[in-house]
Amino acid sequence: MFPVSDLPKFLIPVAEIMPLTHTVRITRALCSSSLSWTCLWDIAYSVLFVLIIGHLAIFKLKKRLING
Repeated sequence: MFPVSDLPKFLIPVAEIMPLTHTVRITRALCSSSLSWTCLWDIAYSVLFVLIIGHLAIFKLKKRLING
């Protein structure tokens, strides 16, 4: 919930990989009514992350149920 810019320089790339960083930015922008074009990157990252991880979870679950 803290600004990424306040983190040490070596942790900023790690924070940018985490999906929570992007969802917090989106939520902050929605709450303050300050949506901008840069929020599109955060939305795209979040959607892509959910699609990839969701697909992986479904694949693993099907594999477990069929072979289980």
